[in-house]
Amino acid sequence: MSCVNQLYSYLVLLAGSDKKLRIFDLNQFQVVREYPRSHARQIHKIVQCEGSPGLSQCERGYDLFVTTAVSDCTKLWDARSKNAVQRFDSWVNTRHQCGVDISPCLRYLSIGGEDGNIHLFDTRKTTYELEKITTNCDVITDVAFSGRQPQLYAASLDGHILSFDPSND
Repeated sequence: MSCVNQLYSYLVLLAGSDKKLRIFDLNQFQVVREYPRSHARQIHKIVQCEGSPGLSQCERGYDLFVTTAVSDCTKLWDARSKNAVQRFDSWVNTRHQCGVDISPCLRYLSIGGEDGNIHLFDTRKTTYELEKITTNCDVITDVAFSGRQPQLYAASLDGHILSFDPSND
């Protein structure tokens, strides 16, 4: 389940063990869109675009969200379309429920990896990996972009918290 708390929204995203993805309208108290067999396995993470206090985006940006499932690709969705708008299948986690996040500017998608790396994609250009950020850690279990500054954070299975600043490259 995922819902946006930083702005007024009456939509909730739901994923169940039946592999369906649903958009539920709390005003109408009904499912307004359903994606049957959205992934080959059940979804373990849904990330909605919430924007950022320091960055405004177009209204359509709030219709985008990302889902991921173990042993399946990560998908970018638009609530207005009937199917996923983009598949990121050049990297797939097969054993662990690794995190995924989309940047506040909607340009980058990061996926934690079982190989201990962070896989970065450009959502505008291609489904192939833009960059692989190498860490000396175990499985990267979650990733998060900062909403206030250009930083990417990651958590690993062995207890490390990592911070990456693109201006230091």
